Amino acid sequence: MSANEIIDINKNSDEIRRASLIMAIHCAPLIKCIKAANIITVSTRELLLIRQMLVETDISYYTLKLIPRSSTKKGRSDTKHILYLFRKRELLEYLSRDDVMDLLSDYGYESQLKDVLNLYFQILTYDSQTVDEQLENNIDLTILIYKLLKRLSDRIMMYCGGNLEFPHEIGAFLEYPVEDVRGFLENNGENFIYSGYWKVYHNASRTIKLFQFYDLVREHALREVMNGKSIKEIAV
Repeated sequence: MSANEIIDINKNSDEIRRASLIMAIHCAPLIKCIKAANIITVSTRELLLIRQMLVETDISYYTLKLIPRSSTKKGRSDTKHILYLFRKRELLEYLSRDDVMDLLSDYGYESQLKDVLNLYFQILTYDSQTVDEQLENNIDLTILIYKLLKRLSDRIMMYCGGNLEFPHEIGAFLEYPVEDVRGFLENNGENFIYSGYWKVYHNASRTIKLFQFYDLVREHALREVMNGKSIKEIAV
């Protein structure tokens, strides 16, 4: 059963259940701590519900872009939010890789990366309990992560305004392999050897297995939600 079919079948369900299904469909690898981050587009009401769902989980969020209300023949459509969901530790670990840092530095993130990673590595020198507390509660770390994401958000807005090509470095923020991000850029999105969660240019057999694993994780998360569990209950 496709994701859209699942949502259609549950269209008369309560709004929390529907929002939970949307999360499970689009963010299962993040929920299960298989992936550092995901992006999802949601309505204002869904955003409020998702914020509530994430309380007491290790998942954070940042709104990359608002898509304002627009007039249609049927009236005014709801504002949409491009929501970036992430796990701090896993995201910072990924961003600290040399190849990822090199890629993002090419697009002007070097200063923001340096600031946030310096503080992150300082926090990692503490004992394990303090590290967990600092990752969750250190306001300076949160502000620095938001500054990093604000640059991405600004570049998305510039693209939407016609002043910039699409910021494909967003793939690094979604934990796509750097060689596939660079392959996409070098080939203008063509000549890929496989297409799934992203376009693949290297190590197709390995990546196909990863995509299949993501599919299994999504099926498992969907089953849990459809059996009545909350996002908080199924989050790892």
